Amino acid sequence: MPRARRVVASPLWLLVAACFAWSPSPARADAVGPDGGRVVSWRFESDAVAGLGTWHAYLPPGYRGGASVRFPYVIALHGLLGSGDEWFAPDGGDLLRDLDRLISTGKVIPLVVIAPDGRDGYWTDHAGRVRGTAWGAYVDEVEREALARLKLDPDRRAIAGVSMGGHGALSIGLRSLGAFRAIVSMSGALFPEPPTHRPIYGKVWGEPTDYAHWLDTAPLALIRRADVASAAPPIWLECGLGDVNRFLDWNTSAFEVFCDAGVDVSLHINKGGHGWKTWRATNEVWLTWLSRILKRF
Repeated sequence: MPRARRVVASPLWLLVAACFAWSPSPARADAVGPDGGRVVSWRFESDAVAGLGTWHAYLPPGYRGGASVRFPYVIALHGLLGSGDEWFAPDGGDLLRDLDRLISTGKVIPLVVIAPDGRDGYWTDHAGRVRGTAWGAYVDEVEREALARLKLDPDRRAIAGVSMGGHGALSIGLRSLGAFRAIVSMSGALFPEPPTHRPIYGKVWGEPTDYAHWLDTAPLALIRRADVASAAPPIWLECGLGDVNRFLDWNTSAFEVFCDAGVDVSLHINKGGHGWKTWRATNEVWLTWLSRILKRF
C-alpha cells in the first residue's frame, strides 16, 4: 500500500499537493568559512570520462583528517554549464557559510559535502557507453577518491543535485538502491519522456532514442518499477513558481508519480525561479530535513 504523502512546512515554502593518480596537492587553495569549515579541491585521472577530473569537498568545523570519527556526507551534483565549486561560492549555493552556521548552532549535524565537476554529461552514462561518456560511473570514481582521502561514513550518505544535477541525483540514487539514505532534487530536469530539445540529450539517450537505456536511467521510468519504488529512500523535491521551461510542470508531475508508487516524497514549491539565488535561499530547510534523516543512523 502506498505510504502517506508527507509535507514539510516552512515559512519559506508554498506547498503543492503537499585506483587513480592523485595530483600531489589540492587543485585550489582552501576557502575557510566563518566558523572554521573549509572547502578543498582535488584533481584525479578519470577512466570513466578519460581525462582529468576535479572534485571539491566541504569539511565541517572541527574536522580532522586523522580523527577516528567518520562523517556522514552528501554528494552534490551541479547543473548544466555549472561546476562543483558553485555549491560553496557566495553567489552560488553558499554552503560554506550556511553549513558553518547551521552546524555551529546545532541545527545540522557535522557532515561533509562532495561536489564533483561533471561538465555537461548529465551525470548519466551515455547510450552506447562510448569511452569518455560514462558520467554516472564518474560519480562512483569521485566517491571512491573521497573515501580514500577523507574520513567518511559510507553507511550515512545522501545525494543531492540542482537542475541537471537533480536528474542525476535521482537517477544515480534510484539505480543504487540501499546506497543512499536520502535523495534531494532541486529544480530537477525530470523529463516525462526522452527529451530532444538540446544536443546533449541525443548523446545521453541516443539519437534516435535508445529506449532501453532511457528506462534504465530516467527517474520517472525507474520509479515505476515495483522493485525500485519499494526500496527508494526518502526523496525531497523542490521547484520555483517562476521556474522556466516546464521545470515546475515536470516536478509537480513527478511528485504525483512518486506518490502513486508509494515513495516517501515531499514536494516544496517556493516563489523563486531557476538558479542559485533561489536554491541557496532554501539551504536551511532542506539541510535540516536531511540532517534529521542522517542522524538516525
